[in-house]
Amino acid sequence: MTRKETRGRQNYFTTTQLAILRFLGEYRGQAFCGGCIDARLVNSIDIVGALRLLGGAGLYCGHAACSSCGKVRLLASLPVVN
Repeated sequence: MTRKETRGRQNYFTTTQLAILRFLGEYRGQAFCGGCIDARLVNSIDIVGALRLLGGAGLYCGHAACSSCGKVRLLASLPVVN
């Protein structure tokens, strides 16, 4: 597991969180809904909880059209690195 710092104490990313970060890192700048992320990650157990906890890791969440299914939902994405 990979360590992250949170308010002075060490926490660890879960396997699901690492899979989400890897997936979104491959598609930087594109936003995906939880359902599409879940489908691409072979039905993770707690995708919504994992997404919620990744807010401090640079994950952006907001309402817009999903890059995959096109539905307007709560989306997650990582910013484009220049």
